[in-house]
Amino acid sequence: IVGGYWCESNCNAPYDQRTFASWSPAVTFSTDRSKLYIVHADTDKLTTIDFSARQLHSTDIAEARSWLEALLDVTASKAEAKARTNGADKFALLSIDGKKLYVTGQKLSDIGDVEAQATGLQVIEVNTGRKVAGIESELAGLRSSSDEKQLFLSGLRNGVQVTDVLDAATLKRITTIEKWQVMPVRRLDGQPIILVTQRIDKQTEYGLMDPQTFKVMSTWVSSGNESVLVRR
Repeated sequence: IVGGYWCESNCNAPYDQRTFASWSPAVTFSTDRSKLYIVHADTDKLTTIDFSARQLHSTDIAEARSWLEALLDVTASKAEAKARTNGADKFALLSIDGKKLYVTGQKLSDIGDVEAQATGLQVIEVNTGRKVAGIESELAGLRSSSDEKQLFLSGLRNGVQVTDVLDAATLKRITTIEKWQVMPVRRLDGQPIILVTQRIDKQTEYGLMDPQTFKVMSTWVSSGNESVLVRR
């Protein structure tokens, strides 16, 4: 399983003339943590490590519907970098029933500054490796709500930070949250809430968002380097 970041060519040249490889596979546990699912970064393959049976199984991720061919035709977004880089990042979440993986990713090109091209959202059966659903999206950041009934796809759209909130069962968009970075968490009493942040000049504005209405209920501003401890 290929993973890591290393110099690929011109390694003795100045930094901006080197070419790097950067591969980051998606890794997530099954609900009972008896299995580990790995979505390869460099190829369309799913590897399952069964700790109970002490077995490893790899299967190719196969197309299940012809419309998934359009998943690679998405809008590219810029990433902060100067050297040339080849590779890909993958992100995965397990469905609430433990039968499917939600997978997003972005490919890195080696032309000039690094181009991050999102590959859309795919839904993959963990037992077969089949793609059973998916949508096009230029957003690669992936999170789920605390009850795992909603998916949050985050990233830049037309230079603006956005998060598309999707129904996890149907993949239909519920709403779009603009400007805020979104983190679904729980209060200390266990109730779900959404923590949002945005950078304004040299300050960070925090807010609490209602997970039902997606309206910001309260905000506060910090100019320091505070850390926020959150509970999933």
